[in-house]
Amino acid sequence: MLFTLVLPAALRPDGMPPAASGRDFALDRLVSRLEVSREWVAGPRSEGIAHRAWLARECGLPHDPPATGPYLWRAAGGHLPPGAWVAQCDPARLRPTGKGFLLTPAPARDAAEEEARFRAAGEAAAERGFSIERRDGRWFLLSPSPLRIECAPLEAALGRALPARLPLGPDARSWRILADDIGMRWHALGEAPDALDGADGLWLHGGGTWQPPAARLAREVCGAEPFLRALQEAAGSAPCAREYLELAGAGDAPDASPDAPDRLAARIEDFLARARSRGAREVEIVACGSRRVRVLRRRPLLRAFFARRADSARTLAEAPSP
Repeated sequence: MLFTLVLPAALRPDGMPPAASGRDFALDRLVSRLEVSREWVAGPRSEGIAHRAWLARECGLPHDPPATGPYLWRAAGGHLPPGAWVAQCDPARLRPTGKGFLLTPAPARDAAEEEARFRAAGEAAAERGFSIERRDGRWFLLSPSPLRIECAPLEAALGRALPARLPLGPDARSWRILADDIGMRWHALGEAPDALDGADGLWLHGGGTWQPPAARLAREVCGAEPFLRALQEAAGSAPCAREYLELAGAGDAPDASPDAPDRLAARIEDFLARARSRGAREVEIVACGSRRVRVLRRRPLLRAFFARRADSARTLAEAPSP
């Protein structure tokens, strides 16, 4: 029985020093009991969401970038006609800077403002043969036929300079025209931000068509990531090689705080203890970075006994991706 723990953002940027000198001992001892089983680099269009790309790859689905839209839409109960193309389109704000624009999260709005903006966006989309819908608090763009457009994941675009992250491809112009129309309609509602605060709009990402997964991630999955649950539901009774897969939350990722290594070590130790209590024969830790994914497995007992204490800062470092 294989038990898997997936840790998003667990790989540190190459060259980042340990969180605090002398505080990595527990994590070093833990990493000494593990060894790198395999390594994989997600494609350049999956920057910032390597863990989702890995999940899609494990299900036998396209993964650069993973098409989150159709699976989240269907998992939320949305009707998906054959051949329909679905993408997420999240409200966001473009803020001007001295060197261009930065994409930032949209400010919170009351229900009436949100509903007015949703109606205006839906009317603009309908005039061009598209549909904008909401499910489970998420916005989706639906097209009756596939769009040839490449979109950066929201995680890779937030806080980054544009236009380097803007959608590309033969159908990108159609989306830009629609997005501009939506922006003007929102401006006409009389709720536009001050020019210095930027302009509100929709960020398109995760687009694709629905395909049945070739495999399930595991017999049982655990985690708050909606895409994880959507993939498991879509896979149905497809074969799987794992007994259990757990996807850690964003709060488990290491940061610059002095106790980050200890917290990460405690998180992994807790998983290993629970796996042992359930009779796991094999355990793997899937440490993800911006694009790199490193799979760690327990060393055989004899090799673990003679292993030197590992340098966790090196083992969990993310080298530059090609």
